[in-house]
Amino acid sequence: MAEPRRLGPRKTKRIATIELSRLDLLIKGELSIEDLDDEEIRRMQLRNSAGDFRGRAPLYVPRDMALAFRQEHFRRFQKEMAELVPDAIKAIKEQLNSRHLAPGDATRLRAAELVLERNFGKVTQNVDQHVVVDKGKSFEDFVGEAIIDVEAEDDEPTIE
Repeated sequence: MAEPRRLGPRKTKRIATIELSRLDLLIKGELSIEDLDDEEIRRMQLRNSAGDFRGRAPLYVPRDMALAFRQEHFRRFQKEMAELVPDAIKAIKEQLNSRHLAPGDATRLRAAELVLERNFGKVTQNVDQHVVVDKGKSFEDFVGEAIIDVEAEDDEPTIE
């Protein structure tokens, strides 16, 4: 009789898995723009699996992707500026209540002013202008008076 077949240890097959790149995950929607770090947003380039930037930056970025990167960059900037508002108000209060100016106070006050302008807009300034209009003149007459005769002023002084 034939010897019974001996079974050896069972061999397992390994299935190779391909790890999706961060770009693939972003395209599939499993990774969002908000999940990217500041440098990836600024460069419009995603980090590789090792966590760094290898190779050159992409020559072309799809328009909608570039707009999403720019929008996220601006959103993060606005958030950081909004976080500075309490510090700016505190700096202005300190300067209002101080009787003495220290070196750098003007710079600090200007920085606080810029933070407030960025968050709430600049204060409007009214400009008063007194204009007298002669009803007998046409628009062409006003324009003719406003235009400077360039040919008369074109004579350059010569150095002798």
